[in-house]
Amino acid sequence: MRRPENTEDEKAERRKQIKPLMDQYGLEYPLDEAEKQPSFLTKNLENIILAAFFILLLGTVYYIFYGVPHQTKLKNPALTHDEEQL
Repeated sequence: MRRPENTEDEKAERRKQIKPLMDQYGLEYPLDEAEKQPSFLTKNLENIILAAFFILLLGTVYYIFYGVPHQTKLKNPALTHDEEQL
């Protein structure tokens, strides 16, 4: 079962009752939903997306240069096997 939501009057009354206790211990009362500061994700969403794109770009470059087997001819003749030598 859900607990009914508190009205603004009930919230104000609760703050008024708990304020002396919070002041005694040097604590701040939690902010309302409207007064909450944005979360870490909200503040840094642009940087997170940029970092993810950069990592994807680095992974793509690495895959292109080192992950794909390339058809290359060996340039060192000592490493090549001619049929006559076998």
